Amino acid sequence: MTGGKAYYNTNDLAGSFKRAADDASSYYLVGYYLDNSNNKAGWRTLKVKIDKTGIDVRHRQGFFVTNATVHREITRNTDLANALVSPLEGTGIPIAMKWLGVSGDGDKKKAEFMVQLAPGGVTLSAAPNNRVNFEYIVTAYAEKAKKDDVPKKFG
Repeated sequence: MTGGKAYYNTNDLAGSFKRAADDASSYYLVGYYLDNSNNKAGWRTLKVKIDKTGIDVRHRQGFFVTNATVHREITRNTDLANALVSPLEGTGIPIAMKWLGVSGDGDKKKAEFMVQLAPGGVTLSAAPNNRVNFEYIVTAYAEKAKKDDVPKKFG
């Protein structure tokens, strides 16, 4: 399905790994932006053509697009809520946080903090047609808060 090459019916693991490593030593990676004019879920066929002879082209035949892919707003709140309680690290962007304290009493407590994107945390090239959609969510809740206390709706 991915265009990869399988090695069947062999006990020569070392040879299979060497062939796979040799194969992976030279390749091109092709990417593209999804055509947003087609906003229907379903299968998208991929075709890769080259105008050179003697070149082996292997690629996946296509991919499936879900409603969540073409209509991101459908799952946005759920995705953000799940990210906030996930035990997995999901960021490669360094941020700095400074706790400013708590004021008020009872249910009207106000927690203040400052979040800053670390200098050099994100770099952008000046290439034409670059696009950036950068969004981050920050939340603070009591140390003994229950999972249900985490916000479920954003923005």
